[in-house]
Amino acid sequence: GLRLFKLKNPWSHLRWRGNYSELDKHHWTPQLQSLLNFDPNSAAMFDNGVFWIDYDSILKFFDVFYLNWNPKLFNYTFCIHQSWKTGLGPIKDAYNIGENPQFFLQVDQEGSGAVWILLTRHITQIQDFKENREYITVLVYRNNGKRVFYPNDPPPFIDGVRINSPHYLCKLVLNESSPRRYTLVVSQYEKMHTIFYTLRAYATCPISLGKIPNQYEHVKQRKKRNYRGDILGSEREEEGNLTWKEVKDRLKRMKQGKALGVDEVMVERIRAYRVLRVVWKENNHKEEDNA
Repeated sequence: GLRLFKLKNPWSHLRWRGNYSELDKHHWTPQLQSLLNFDPNSAAMFDNGVFWIDYDSILKFFDVFYLNWNPKLFNYTFCIHQSWKTGLGPIKDAYNIGENPQFFLQVDQEGSGAVWILLTRHITQIQDFKENREYITVLVYRNNGKRVFYPNDPPPFIDGVRINSPHYLCKLVLNESSPRRYTLVVSQYEKMHTIFYTLRAYATCPISLGKIPNQYEHVKQRKKRNYRGDILGSEREEEGNLTWKEVKDRLKRMKQGKALGVDEVMVERIRAYRVLRVVWKENNHKEEDNA
């Protein structure tokens, strides 16, 4: 028999223009329009991205489409919105996932049940949707909700396939002997950009979801130094005894990038340059006047 789907473009515009679209004059009969409460002429007045399409056309022209379930099917849900910055952790997490976003999933009731875990990457640009190169997934560990540092220690209970779809979905089936606490790790193949995502859990039993803190986090601090102080140690006195010609020669060599014996690191050369200028102004400026 005839199988029709009512679909919506997630961008809320640009509809299907083939069989059973509002432009199709061949397949829409008065009986079918009445049955589906659809008026092609009225639909053609406003493009909201909603359209009818037959199943055969879906298989022929579309690579993927997403089905929305009724949220009322699940009495218990949890949702977390997060971002994963580019510089946090290695580009590839094949050997270390300690810096990956990690969450605990707590099942608050004994007995059987099911939990669906949905990871969604936020996409705001249509070009990003067309050329999606972000491969994401969720790894599930029976690790009592503790942070995991190595991908296979312990081995994942669910090792999700990294896909370039905006959505990744997996299912936990619970029974009487199932653990009540799990670790969820967001993973990405070759992380090249900062991503924004939502992690959702839908369950048939009470659950809680939360972020696992990283107990080894560090904070960077930058301290200012007084360049007029004794930053070069014993070299400071030696620089103070230079003649004006020797000072100019050292400044010239610094600008050329040659090592001076003070410090070969570029940062220290810059500091030495500033110190020499101070030394000359304070101690040797009279020599220039006499010259």
